[in-house]
Parts: sequence; C-alpha cells; structure tokens
Amino acid sequence: MKTQRLNVLTASLILAIILPSSQASEQAIELGSHVHGLAELNIATEGKTLEIQLISPAMNLLGFEHKASSKEERAAVEHGESQLHNHEALFLLSNEQCVHTMTTVDVSDLIERTESSASDQDEHDGHDEDESESEHHHENHAEADKHSDVTATYQYRCENTTSLSSITVNVFDSFSGIHKLDVMWISTSHQGGVTLTSKNRTIKLK
Repeated sequence: MKTQRLNVLTASLILAIILPSSQASEQAIELGSHVHGLAELNIATEGKTLEIQLISPAMNLLGFEHKASSKEERAAVEHGESQLHNHEALFLLSNEQCVHTMTTVDVSDLIERTESSASDQDEHDGHDEDESESEHHHENHAEADKHSDVTATYQYRCENTTSLSSITVNVFDSFSGIHKLDVMWISTSHQGGVTLTSKNRTIKLK
C-alpha cells in the first residue's frame, strides 16, 4: 500500500517538472501553502491501475483541524471518514470498465482509535479540574498553530486505462468546505493540470 501511494506522489513530482514552467510555478505556490477551501487531487495511471489521491486541510472536511477531543468531534471525524470512503459519490469515471479495488483514508492526526485513552483522560479530568482547564488552555494555543491534513487514496483496476477520457469530481457536494481543487494528473502518454470548482468539476484526460 505504501509503494502504491508513493507512485502517485512520484508522478506528481514528475508532473511538476514537465509542466510548462509558468503553470508549474503557479500550482507549486498554491499547493505549497495550507489554504482553507483549497484541496489537492493527484491522479496517476500505470498499466491497468488508476490511482486518485485527495489531500485536504481537515478544516475543509470537518470544520476544525485539532485532534478530536469531544464525543461530537469524534463523531464528526468518523462521519467525514465515512463520506470519503463513498467513492461512488465522489468520482464518476467515463470508463465503465474501471473497477474500484481499494480505498484508504488517513485521519490519524485527528482521532485516536483507542477508547481506553479517552476514558483515562476523562477520569483524569474528574480528579483535577483546575489542572485540566489550564492544560486545555495551553493545548488550544498549540492546536491553533497546527495544520492537519486528511489524505484519501482510491485505487481502480481498468481493463484499458487509455480509454479513460474524463473523471467528474463530486467532492464539492459531499464537502461544502472545499471550494477549489488543484488537480495534477499523469499517464504514460499524457499529463496535465487543472483547477476545479463546483461549477467546473470534470477533468478532461484527453
């Protein structure tokens, strides 16, 4: 899984080099900064494999970026994760021969899976409320300076990736916090970049 994810990232780096210098520079500036409302989409095809990777500030997806501490925040993370797993709602591929094979969603910066740690924290808060409030105050300042991203990777197997002419991205419908998507895509014969919005959401691969 790590190797397959690396393929997309490597493809994106190659693309940044082979794009016209002015376009590559403009996208590098935008993607290099952490901007709310802006997310990144990387697409690569190799052989019969199609991989799509979405990288977004957590704020766009959840409305916050700190590690979930309350029951409501943990539920929000789990709901967002569930939406990201719904690949059929997010992406419409022109090639019906492409079959989804795997989705991975990384929200590790936002939620801890072990319930015991949360229970231990609740018990500690009950014993020393004043100390907890003081620590929480300092944690809030630290969290305010932290920018957390969520990464979702989607893999498809296509009988003929060269026949894939377009991908319609419906991420905007599921996550209203995403206003723009900076897209970079690469295949064995073509490459390109485009900025998508809710009104212009189709990637032309040919």
